[in-house]
Amino acid sequence: MNEQLRALFPITERAIYLNHAAVSPPPTRTIEAVQSQIRDVAENGSLNYRSWIAVKEQARKLAAEMIGARAEQIAFMRNTSDGLSTVANGLTWSLGDNLVTLGVSVEYLSVAPASRGLWCGSSHVRGARWPNRSR
Repeated sequence: MNEQLRALFPITERAIYLNHAAVSPPPTRTIEAVQSQIRDVAENGSLNYRSWIAVKEQARKLAAEMIGARAEQIAFMRNTSDGLSTVANGLTWSLGDNLVTLGVSVEYLSVAPASRGLWCGSSHVRGARWPNRSR
């Protein structure tokens, strides 16, 4: 990681942080943006609501450009678990479907504690199965 990028994450001054699937330190720009939003609400209530929406839509557009998608294909979720839940519960599972994941042990999915239960639960209810793996 280059020094300019590392500077955005103060934790890198004292640690190598690898737990980004759970609670992760945000970059300083994110902290500044959140503080600015909270300050705006504290000082103005909802008077600037339209500008908040414009910022969100601009972020959606930039994210879409970054991955080659259309802005309307970008969804902002509260967190990873919420996003995974939306996808898992939004799929149409059929009897005999198999859930295929990374070529790692099921325990790997416990990094996000809800992940394995979420995928197994949503697929099982709809008749799909989580194949057994040998180690």
